[in-house]
Amino acid sequence: MPDSDQDLVQHLSEEFDALTQLRHEAGGEEYGDVAFLSAPLVRMAAEELADMSNYCRYMYVKLRMMEEFLDASGIDLSTGSAEEVRSEDQVPLGIASFISGEKIQGFLSQKER
Repeated sequence: MPDSDQDLVQHLSEEFDALTQLRHEAGGEEYGDVAFLSAPLVRMAAEELADMSNYCRYMYVKLRMMEEFLDASGIDLSTGSAEEVRSEDQVPLGIASFISGEKIQGFLSQKER
């Protein structure tokens, strides 16, 4: 496990880079190394963006369901809890990391929903 948040971010960035390279190589094996040159990349990218948009929607729904469940269970998300998980640099990583006491433009607080 990396020693700091910065090291963890670097590690996860490198993990992402390795995954993209692996996916590139797999695509080359399946379709040919330069097949992308004749592929309709704009249309393909638009379809991928629609898929990603749906993944974001699904993640939003799952997070909101978790929030609603915890709220219905009487758990106060605004204060965190004794079980709150924090990183090496004391950044909250548990449920409290999904809740902010500050108003973020474009987001409704629980009271406003």
